[in-house]
Amino acid sequence: MPPFLTVDRKGGNIMTDPNIPKSGFSDVDRSPDPFALVQAMDRRAKSRVNRDFKNRVTKVLDVRRGHTVLDVGCGVGLDMAHIGSIVGRVGRVIGIDSSQVMLNEGRKRYAKSDLRLSFIRADGHHVPLPDNFCDRIRAEGVFQHLNKPAQALHDLVRVLKPGGRIVVADPDYELRVIDTPYKDVARRLYRFLADTYTQSDIAHRTYSLFVKQGLSDIEVEPMTATILDWEDFISQTNFEVELALAQKHGAITEEEGQKLYQDLEQAAQEGHFFAAMTFFIVSANKPR
Repeated sequence: MPPFLTVDRKGGNIMTDPNIPKSGFSDVDRSPDPFALVQAMDRRAKSRVNRDFKNRVTKVLDVRRGHTVLDVGCGVGLDMAHIGSIVGRVGRVIGIDSSQVMLNEGRKRYAKSDLRLSFIRADGHHVPLPDNFCDRIRAEGVFQHLNKPAQALHDLVRVLKPGGRIVVADPDYELRVIDTPYKDVARRLYRFLADTYTQSDIAHRTYSLFVKQGLSDIEVEPMTATILDWEDFISQTNFEVELALAQKHGAITEEEGQKLYQDLEQAAQEGHFFAAMTFFIVSANKPR
């Protein structure tokens, strides 16, 4: 049975049952194997779905030479390096992340880079930067892990310059689909997996947060990623681990998990495997 939801309307948050395990990315340093999460990020960075999504987010952000850019939830700095090459030496990229493991890895990777990259330990709720400091702010795949997204957005807007641009983009875990005759099993699996994220539906609630924050020129762009390759699907979603977790917590039985996996594997062998997920990219400007 899916967990009950508890709603905090004042804070703009919808939280799931605390007994449901949360994604390791919600608290990397306290996860069983933080370095496995670093490796997972590296694997995802190579996938077509991930590349297409990140490229679109960067284009919508409209980064230019000389900009000061804040990357929220920067991880090991993969996106920072790309953006740093755009802003050049006359600009700078500041990355914040709550994980010391991620930050240490990022500093090590780019220690000899001539890009102006700064790694700071902080979460999105309290940004250690002065008011009106950044030209651009990006938070990609981050709000899904935050306890108080409305509070986080408020502080991000605080450090954004008047006329500056902010982009928040997340997958919508309520809109994850897969082609299988075992529809009920897939629904229960995906419902359980959605609830492992602190804010599983934040992607379609971000527009409301932007409006309430008083941002201007708000745009919402949906992006549906289709996965037709079985190996890409396994790599992108870590599906085998997802199945094991759902079975462990009783969302599906071991037999149901085996049947679902075998059906999907057969579909891949026959050339008709299909899975998809929808992302929402929300952008806006801070009024001058």
